[in-house]
Amino acid sequence: MATLRRYSRSAEATPKRLDVRPYLHALLPLSLASLLTGLIQSLGTRWGLFRHYWLIAKLAMNLIAVGVLLLYMQTLAYLASAARGATSADDLHRLRGLSPVVHGGAAVVLLLTALVLSVVKPRGLTGYGQGKIAAVSGGGVGGERYSVLR
Repeated sequence: MATLRRYSRSAEATPKRLDVRPYLHALLPLSLASLLTGLIQSLGTRWGLFRHYWLIAKLAMNLIAVGVLLLYMQTLAYLASAARGATSADDLHRLRGLSPVVHGGAAVVLLLTALVLSVVKPRGLTGYGQGKIAAVSGGGVGGERYSVLR
């Protein structure tokens, strides 16, 4: 009975404290800024955008994350408005699902993977990167210039 009372009190207080719109409006510009700054930095540095596989992987992960965020914002806004309109514990119980947990967990995994890739910078040049190094070093891969471009 005490648990039901706690749910009822939280259902009554939900409209007062659950407003996700500011977060949603901040997430999209920040995620697009992350994508844009990553592109600018990769194009403006010696790493290049298509020279290393790990950079292509980070770009793909960022594009996927921004796409999922764009699609999931509508679902999250719907869940928040449904929670604000809930009048009983049963209404809140119907909103329970794994979708927010799965999306949040996947976002954490993507962020941690991008962090590891940024720190470790695994070896592996793309065909484009190998061609650039061959052109810079005079036909062969290796030498001091190659180590500078790695």
